[in-house]
This record gives sequence, C-alpha cells and structure tokens, in this order.
Amino acid sequence: MPPGLFKYRNQIVRDLAWVIFSPVLLANIPSENFRFDDGSVLTAGNKNINNFLQSLDDNPLKLKDYISAGNSKLIGKYFENLVKFWLAYGNGSYKLVSSNLQINSGGRTIGEFDFLLHNLNRNNFIHLEVAGKFYLAYRNVNVWSNFIGPNGIDNLNDKLEKLQKEQMLLSSNQIAANALRALGINGRLEKIILLKGYIFYNYKYFYGKNYTHPVYANENHLKGWWIRFNEINEFFKKLNSKWLIIERKNWVSRAYNPASEKTVTSAELVEILQKYFENNSYPVLVAQLGISRRGIMYETSRGFIVSNQWPYDKRK
Repeated sequence: MPPGLFKYRNQIVRDLAWVIFSPVLLANIPSENFRFDDGSVLTAGNKNINNFLQSLDDNPLKLKDYISAGNSKLIGKYFENLVKFWLAYGNGSYKLVSSNLQINSGGRTIGEFDFLLHNLNRNNFIHLEVAGKFYLAYRNVNVWSNFIGPNGIDNLNDKLEKLQKEQMLLSSNQIAANALRALGINGRLEKIILLKGYIFYNYKYFYGKNYTHPVYANENHLKGWWIRFNEINEFFKKLNSKWLIIERKNWVSRAYNPASEKTVTSAELVEILQKYFENNSYPVLVAQLGISRRGIMYETSRGFIVSNQWPYDKRK
C-alpha cells in the first residue's frame, strides 16, 4: 500500500492522522524572523501518538463532537480544527494558550493568531500559523502564482504573501503585543508556519514524472493529477479501475475501505461526470482504487477533473 495511507475505520481519525503525519508542502524557505515547519511541530516529543489515534478510532465520539462544534465546512477550517484538537488533547509537548485570537482596532479586525502555544520542554512561546491547501499546477513552471486553488481564484503566492507579510508580523503590532502580554506572553515569540496539502499536476506531466515543483517545494509533498472535462473519455478508457468520487468533506486523507456501493467503474464515472458538468463547473476530485490481498479497497492515486474553462470560468 502507498505511504501515507491510514487504516483507521473512521474517516475523521484518518484525517487527524493525516494532519499529524503528512509531509509539508514547502521546506527551507529562508527567513530571519520565522520558519516553515518541516513536519515536526506536531510530532516532537510524543511517543504515544499511535495509541492515542487507535483509542480515538475505537471511540471517536469526543473527536466528532469537538469538530462538529466548530466551523468545519471549509477544508481550511476543518484542517485547522483538527490541529486544534490535537494540540488541546493529544500533544504533550505544548500547552494551548489561545486559538483564533482576533486583534481588533477601531472596530475592525487587523489580524488573528491561529495558535499561541507554550512549549513545555523549552519554556518558550510559539505563534503557530497553519494551513491545509490544495493547489493545481496550471502550467509546468515553478513560480508560486502558477499553483491555483480548485476554485480558480486563490493561489500559493497569495497565501504565502499573506502568511509572511501579514500574519507572521502581527505580534509586532502594539495592540497585538498588548493582547499577548495580557496572556502572559512577553518577549520574543518563536514563529512557525505549518503548510500541508496536495499539489496536482497536469496528468501528462504527472504520469511522465516530468512535472515542475514550486520553488522551495518539499520533494516528498503529496501529489495528484488533473485533467479537463473534454479529456475524460480518452483518459478513463485507458484505466480499467474502480473509482471513488471524493466528497469535499472527505478531501483530506486518502480513501481506505470505501463502501462497494459507492465505487464506480471507469465507464460509470465518465457518465456521472458528463451529467455533472452539464450544469456545474466546480472541479470534481476522484480517487483511483487498488485492492489489497484481503480484498480491501484503498486509494492509489487521486485527481481533479476541471471544466474546460478552468480557472477562468465563473463559479456556479
């Protein structure tokens, strides 16, 4: 089975495991004031992660209740809430001081701290910004603006600009500094950006393994493919597989043991996509499935089918 596949029975536990263990998107971006995490911020000093996750899989009610109580309809917020749960209940290295702390001035919000943590091992404070993102490589070039969200609007460059030039500088604002002191946080903050997700490359480059990574990409980042709607007949005709249409709420972790009644053949998938794109233009995410020796289906690759006009069409 492919690396990064989590075999827990519950989707929400697989998603939490993905948040903790999946590789970061970028690495070694130079900066004097903050750093992009290499993936260790959520795992450092924790020896019982697997036991913790297994206990949640045996009884996931606490995790489900916690996530359902928050605003988790958007993938980014869902990712953030999973991180929050882990920091609050599973991670023994940090004390969660505050989350989503808004800084207001003159009746408007000037910024927000995702997480403020007390590192119990080093006795210092951390400002942690997190993001779970999905980007499609529009062309085969490495500039950050080339990596565009499924909605066709946001891109990696815009996200990094906001993170580096706004969110990571928030603590230098006097109003924000006052809010930090009220929480007992004085002195210099360790500033960390945790950026995880997938990058999807046009299928011609993906299968040819000659795709171009973003600048400073982690070579082990999670990858997928994308095709346009007018290419589906030729593409799926060559792949005699079982497929799963991944609902947006399940985009995070790789599919494992999906119900057989939800899986479709290549021919059935083409028919479903043809009907969908008659009245819709938002991309569809699908998983190609393999079958283990025990007869369990699992995701072997994933890809987006986008409209013929993406990313310039108007969302419907």
